Amino acid sequence: MDRLPTEILELIYLALLPIPPCAFLFQFVYPTRHRIQALERLRLVSKKWNSAVLNTPRLWSYIEVSFAWSNVHPLLERAKSSPLHVRIQVNEINPRIQAILETVWSTAERWDTCVICNAMVSGEPGFLPPISLPNVREVWVAGIRTAGPPTLDAPRIETLVECFGAFVIEDGGLSSLRSWQTGLPATMPEWERFTRITQQSPKLRSLQFRSILYDPTTLENSRFLVSYRP
Repeated sequence: MDRLPTEILELIYLALLPIPPCAFLFQFVYPTRHRIQALERLRLVSKKWNSAVLNTPRLWSYIEVSFAWSNVHPLLERAKSSPLHVRIQVNEINPRIQAILETVWSTAERWDTCVICNAMVSGEPGFLPPISLPNVREVWVAGIRTAGPPTLDAPRIETLVECFGAFVIEDGGLSSLRSWQTGLPATMPEWERFTRITQQSPKLRSLQFRSILYDPTTLENSRFLVSYRP
């Protein structure tokens, strides 16, 4: 195997350890510790393999911050300038976690996909980066809001999956949005906002409601069943 060109070895590694898809239970379904263990085993095969693994940035571009894993600095260093796939699940922000989040947020322009889950405290959207995500394509967000909805600045997003009581995206819609999973609006103002967003998202082709709870009267008054009937 050492006779194979490094480029071929890199393709083999990426086939063996592809970037896990987005999932809300990522820390259980795709634990980073298992991925790191597999990478370390590959490094032990030979000096050439060790060098090839360490110099394949995409292998290290899966970044997790959770109760199960938070050692992000070596991964970010080895990922170099590769697009990042960020997974964050925190229920409480202490000084250590805040510092880790700020480190990950500083790479926001490189995010390609992200999953962010936690409970908002006092209305502060601590799980969403306070800066733009200019290149992210797919975002999954989940949490419990106690005040107004957080907003997402991601002009190139194509897929958005959210488990909130309110929408994450702005009223203006998103010009690149193709797939949207969200909660069913519960009030008429939420229905009006939902309508504005869908009408101003010209590429939207897939819409799913992740919640089956609704008020029949509000749903009827929204005229959604009339406006969106096939």
